[in-house]
Amino acid sequence: MKNLVKNQKIKVMRNVVYVLFLVFNIASCGDGIDRKIKNDLNKRFEGADKIEIANIEADSSYVYGAINSEFSIRLFVSQSNLDITRLYLEYEGEKSKNKRILIYNKMDSIYNSTLATMVEFEDRIKYSKAEKVHRVTYTVTVSEKDYNRSDYYYFNQNNGELYHRDVEWGYFLSELDWEKTIDKAFMYRKELSSAKYELFRKY
Repeated sequence: MKNLVKNQKIKVMRNVVYVLFLVFNIASCGDGIDRKIKNDLNKRFEGADKIEIANIEADSSYVYGAINSEFSIRLFVSQSNLDITRLYLEYEGEKSKNKRILIYNKMDSIYNSTLATMVEFEDRIKYSKAEKVHRVTYTVTVSEKDYNRSDYYYFNQNNGELYHRDVEWGYFLSELDWEKTIDKAFMYRKELSSAKYELFRKY
């Protein structure tokens, strides 16, 4: 009987220690993230008069994935333009109308695929909640003027790095010069329109 009571006490103590361990680690992780975010803000806004964090709360959004997707799209657009350039030179040197139509169809397919990928990124990915993130609301003071901002922060446990993006999708794209990517994607619009008119116009 004494041994049974003793074993029960040991089990209870183990459970208490385990719970305390979990609580301590959860609190430490939270403090660690807060500190990492604060350090990142200090680096991003080095030279500001003051950076004041108003709130950090758990949320879900798409940060790391969105950044990688945008980078992949930029590479995709560049590659698509190279392919269209090669095909367009081939198109201009081809005399057979039937072969020119085949070349045009290839160019048109690449062009439309590029635009569809970009539209999907703009209209679908921005609503994704695939990642556990922290929503950070803060104020940056520069020359006595306050700038209120809100960012999503994602902590990548694989490499220990923090990634951020503006809560407002439009501002996020603006910071990445998304308009330049759009301009590159539309680079051959005029040439393709001219080729289409030339090949399929009705006399």
